[in-house]
Amino acid sequence: MKKYATVIFLLLSLCVKAQKSIPSAPNTTDAQGHRQGKWVITFSKDWSPSKNDIAFYRVLEYKNGKPVGKVRDYFAHNHQVQFEGEMIDDTPTKEKMKGTCIWYYENGQKQQEARFDNNGNLLERKVFDEKGRQIPAEQLKAQEDLEKGYQLNQEGKYQEALQYLESAKKVLNKENFGNYYHFLLGSLVVSTQNLKMWGKASQYADEYLAVLKEKFGENDKNYVEAVMDIAFIYEMANEFQKAEQCYLFMLRYVEKTQGKQSKAYVAQLNNLASTYFLKNDFKTALKYLQENKDISAKVNGNKSTDHALILENIGQCYRYMKDCKNAKPYLQEAMEIFREQKGTSSKEFQRCQKAMNDCQ
Repeated sequence: MKKYATVIFLLLSLCVKAQKSIPSAPNTTDAQGHRQGKWVITFSKDWSPSKNDIAFYRVLEYKNGKPVGKVRDYFAHNHQVQFEGEMIDDTPTKEKMKGTCIWYYENGQKQQEARFDNNGNLLERKVFDEKGRQIPAEQLKAQEDLEKGYQLNQEGKYQEALQYLESAKKVLNKENFGNYYHFLLGSLVVSTQNLKMWGKASQYADEYLAVLKEKFGENDKNYVEAVMDIAFIYEMANEFQKAEQCYLFMLRYVEKTQGKQSKAYVAQLNNLASTYFLKNDFKTALKYLQENKDISAKVNGNKSTDHALILENIGQCYRYMKDCKNAKPYLQEAMEIFREQKGTSSKEFQRCQKAMNDCQ
């Protein structure tokens, strides 16, 4: 069953098919529609009753539609007890317990122990980590702040989310929050990025990438996606050297996984060139853009708007280098593609046209 009070990410359950069969029961209902006798109910990972993709199952006994005696929930894939205790109401997501109830991790360690009165009111609660150590109240409060901050991020309330998340970070760290500390850091990056607090976002991003690399390794999807997103944060924070390292990493990764003749490789080359452009290193930017031009013509087609963007970037580099002789042919070619594909009123066409006029 769902934990009475969620402690975020202390319990992760994979929805997998059981290796041995789930027990069966009569599951009978009387003439009035009340459940009677022994039942086995199966659930999906979100605790919806389901006969497919079973993540949990419940073994209990009913009398006139009400659970009697001990209710036990199990992880379907290893048949380890997930919960045991008495219930007043066993409606999924609305359960009411009484007496002492215990939740367990998949490894069999006690995860939570709570005591309820006969009306289902919580009297006392203790929470433990996966090694059996009780989690201090201050840390539990911090984890609840993290969960609240995450929810507020999801709702787009980034300023309010940041307050909860920074409060959580005062208590939680890599040592006491173990495998889930990266989630706190990632949430802080989301809040600060959306608030355009680039300096803070960059600081959190530094630690976030370091923790992800240590936890998952450089080739893991979580790390790769984070590097790709965080490069932009570094650019906005004017930390171009860090952005450059991110894009160089992505370039190597894409070359290894998809090859040079791919749209992903073209995109990363363009990102890398843009970083040098932003730091006014137009010569290095041109080197990558010229390499990209030939690949893009093959991959994207020499009449595509993606290819036109690369041509425009080459022209802009020459223009900023005050080399209008070389800038104009690229800007002209890009402008013609934008005119054909998007029309003369498009921002791309007008941007190229302005650059051409500036070169007069």
